[in-house]
Amino acid sequence: MDDYLKKPFTYKRFQEAILKLQQKASANETPAPAPAPLPASGLADTDFLFIKAEDKLIKLKKDDILFLESMRDYVKFVTPARNYITYSTLKNMEEKLIGPNFLKVHRSYIVNINKIDDIRGNTIYLLGNQIPIGKGHKEEVASRLNIL
Repeated sequence: MDDYLKKPFTYKRFQEAILKLQQKASANETPAPAPAPLPASGLADTDFLFIKAEDKLIKLKKDDILFLESMRDYVKFVTPARNYITYSTLKNMEEKLIGPNFLKVHRSYIVNINKIDDIRGNTIYLLGNQIPIGKGHKEEVASRLNIL
């Protein structure tokens, strides 16, 4: 066995596993075509996204998003100005928000790490909102936020 991914895994960890396999293939001198870079979602290249809420498409700047909260088949986008609820899953939104600014900290929450005010124990505080850190996400949160 060369490598394995343990859920939940990040896009970065996925890329590391692919890189290990590529290095092993080149070490064995087996000619294998180099895979094309894995495309992130098309929305990851922009600084905004459109969500369907209130019977219309609403343009949200990614930088305005404080956090996302799963509500079963719906996702609540929380911004400083107001909240929007759209019909989608948190997993789908996680794929669209792939990048350095967003981090899944709990099975029901994705936060914008640039908006975090402070962390006390297993709770993240952003503009008066309290977000729990899930047990399975502690290690990823610590590494991404450079917690000493």
